[in-house]
Amino acid sequence: MAEIIPLQIPHVDGLPPGLDSTSEMTPHMAELLKQALDLMQPQIKTLLSQLKPHFVFFDFTHYWLPDLVGSQLGIKTVYFSVFSAISQAYLLVPARKLNNSLADLMKSPDGFPAASITSLDEFVARDYLYVYANFNGGSSVYERGLQGIGGCDVLAIKTCNPYVDFVRTQFKKPVLLTGPLVNPEPPSGELEERWAKWLGPRDRFARGLQGIGGCDVLAIKTCNEMEDPYVDFMRTQFMKPVLLTGPLVNPEPPSGELEERWAKWLGKYPPKSVIYCSLGSETLLTVDQIKELAIGLEIKGLPFFLVLNLPPNVDGQSELVRILRPEFMDRVKDRGVVHTGWVQQQLILRHESVGCYVCHSGFSSVTEAVISDCQLVLLPLKGDQFLNSKLVAGDLKAGVEVNRRDHDGHFGKEDIFKAVKTVMVDVNKEPGASIRANQKWWREFLLNGQIQDKFIADFVKDLKALA
Repeated sequence: MAEIIPLQIPHVDGLPPGLDSTSEMTPHMAELLKQALDLMQPQIKTLLSQLKPHFVFFDFTHYWLPDLVGSQLGIKTVYFSVFSAISQAYLLVPARKLNNSLADLMKSPDGFPAASITSLDEFVARDYLYVYANFNGGSSVYERGLQGIGGCDVLAIKTCNPYVDFVRTQFKKPVLLTGPLVNPEPPSGELEERWAKWLGPRDRFARGLQGIGGCDVLAIKTCNEMEDPYVDFMRTQFMKPVLLTGPLVNPEPPSGELEERWAKWLGKYPPKSVIYCSLGSETLLTVDQIKELAIGLEIKGLPFFLVLNLPPNVDGQSELVRILRPEFMDRVKDRGVVHTGWVQQQLILRHESVGCYVCHSGFSSVTEAVISDCQLVLLPLKGDQFLNSKLVAGDLKAGVEVNRRDHDGHFGKEDIFKAVKTVMVDVNKEPGASIRANQKWWREFLLNGQIQDKFIADFVKDLKALA
């Protein structure tokens, strides 16, 4: 039985007591929480010196652990990554040279596995330029990442086989698969909120890379069946163990009952006919993007359930009417829900009437959709989502990605409509028929309890061998 040992988050001026998650924080508060976590080093060192475990698992939030316990206490460190192997293999391996230009990032690194992903659109590559930028004379995210990966003993990845081989050959250290499941002192003062908001995801990425560089083992929530060539590439690049946990899916339906108003609305429609769309709680779409998305879902006349994330300081319903206009809301009132705020997403996805999930390509969202038997329409918006989408739509051919304009990533209502039509209307035509067949195969794979149990058993066996 696992024992949970509480830790105390140190006080930081400006951070209210009891806040320990970024889910509902302002960007400024998130920066303060990072400072507080960095102050936990003495507390964690004392605890681990008493427990003396063989391994300690950590992620980007505690990127300083390898230096803290590896060299001083002799404890091996396992960096556990929930990011896909493909995103790490494309961006973080040593085959990526320093000072990459926009043109460089549009091309895959030398030795990258031959796959459907040979290049990135300009707007995606531009999003990744910050990885190689130096701020105030300090090390770039890429430099910090290599240092972190180089220091760990084992790399564990939340994935399965494709792309794993590339990771192995690149890092030359053990890579374990879970299945689809340099320490700067905190600066004094408070970061201006607009800059904290901009730097937030970049700082998180830098912490992750630094942690990988210092760890003994990299564990990834994936499996060889999904990402084998990318994982092998990471192994050869980082030259440390990479272990895979498997996808870590939960086949059991979520507990609880769906809110009555949503159960009643969804119950009006035939099985697998409703389109559900939610693009995550941490991304705000522009007004233009909201309009194009909503109208794109409306075009074919299929019932849809659209969940939008709006700023916390606005009246959600009034803002929806302002953006989409009363005439749109009136047109769709009998066959469409446009909602802002939290919903029981897992229960909605598993409702028998829901047949399609338009999502941002987060790895966990993708697996959640597949096990819920929803067709995937992928609309990536930032970070690893772009490469996850390439993996699912390109390599696995289990979903369809919304077409975007190359230079700025713009998508229009027709792009949304065509993607949905491919998997929800043209079900007997190609590529829709093949996509649906592949989605069915991956669903059976993810729901196979024996396979998922073996992922964990193999992970534990490989980890014990490294103790």
